[in-house]
Amino acid sequence: MDKNNIFKDIVTKLKNIVNNINNLNINSIVSEINNIIDTINKKVINQNESDLSSLTQAPAPLTIGNKVETLTFDYGVYTGETKNGKPEGRGKIIYSGVYNGDIYEGDFKNGEPEGKGIYYHKDGRIYDGDFKNDKADGKGTMYYKNGDRYEGGFKKDSRHGQGICYFADGARIMGDFFNDKKVGIHVLLEPNGNVTKKTYN
Repeated sequence: MDKNNIFKDIVTKLKNIVNNINNLNINSIVSEINNIIDTINKKVINQNESDLSSLTQAPAPLTIGNKVETLTFDYGVYTGETKNGKPEGRGKIIYSGVYNGDIYEGDFKNGEPEGKGIYYHKDGRIYDGDFKNDKADGKGTMYYKNGDRYEGGFKKDSRHGQGICYFADGARIMGDFFNDKKVGIHVLLEPNGNVTKKTYN
């Protein structure tokens, strides 16, 4: 589809929005706006999807009552859904300053990451899971650059609660964590089948 046809398609959808406004059909209005966003994503933006900077400009899905905006803060640039001038809903933020190189993509609430999301650390770690008040909090998985990973509980960005550490060599350790420290009995299962128990205070 060339640019003229894309433009005509968007104009048609905008006319549908105007008609729905006259009929006060809010759900249909949101549906048409999402169709426009989908058209832009598929026909224009995704042609440069290999370029991360272009991906950040892609509109996020629209929720009733939310806008889709790009906001610049002293700690980074946010693109996605907003409400009352704050990130709210689905979106992505590319951090700058102290956290330059980090990226978060997922749910936002009252301006902060909260809900489900993925955080890409500049050191190669990737966290996929629950967030609360801008922190990894709840259940999730941390992937490490060396091939290791941790699956289990998190609290304020630290391993907390029950979890399993999987190592690149095939070994795994199961046990409890408290503020990122091992506590209680931990069981090590080695690739050769050996099982070892160790108690931490």
